[in-house]
Amino acid sequence: MPQTEQLFVITASNADAQRHIGKSIANSIDPALCTQHFDSAALEDVREKSADGKFYAWGAVPGKRNQPTWSSMQAGDYVLVYQEGRYTYWTRVISKHRNAAFADAVWRRDPEGRTWEFMYFLQHFLAMQEQILAHEGEIGAWLSELEHALERKDGPAGKRIRERLRKLGHYGGLGNASE
Repeated sequence: MPQTEQLFVITASNADAQRHIGKSIANSIDPALCTQHFDSAALEDVREKSADGKFYAWGAVPGKRNQPTWSSMQAGDYVLVYQEGRYTYWTRVISKHRNAAFADAVWRRDPEGRTWEFMYFLQHFLAMQEQILAHEGEIGAWLSELEHALERKDGPAGKRIRERLRKLGHYGGLGNASE
């Protein structure tokens, strides 16, 4: 039986997270930097599944909740970005890697000396605002539902949200990153 896609939410409201959005989500990562830290087969897979052939990524620092969350993440899972009280981007996971050197090169280190080494490559992000404007009636209801489902993203509400994201991915050009 195929695994059901999961839904993950990135909270990106603090100053570091805002800078990281600019470095690896709002803008793609320099391919030369990626080739310094990953083998060509892994990067070709990411390039093929990225929708625009570019590299986008996010990561988490080592921590009590971050590592188990990252470990449960799989190719094809959905990711929503939450910034300052609203959802700003959404995408799907292509692959995940533990790569401190790459994370340090992209995002540097936090004041405690940690880097965002539990990282994952993502498809080209779709801006939520564009999707909301294009599908306003559909999205309003499920964003409200999402607010109530965040603690239990694998329950019935999470399933409905994943189905709606799948439909929106069809409209926005996001394919299945696990294929």
